[in-house]
Amino acid sequence: MSGQNGGRGRRVGICMTQVELTALINHRVAEALATYQAAHPGGQPA
Repeated sequence: MSGQNGGRGRRVGICMTQVELTALINHRVAEALATYQAAHPGGQPA
């Protein structure tokens, strides 16, 4: 993965605040839940 470091092999940390991390997790959970609910109408567990 060359990304922002120009492909030189250095690893660059991901910097985000606790608020940003929480928002990202909440967004991903909401997406996963919506996908699950769309695939399982009626709210019945798989």
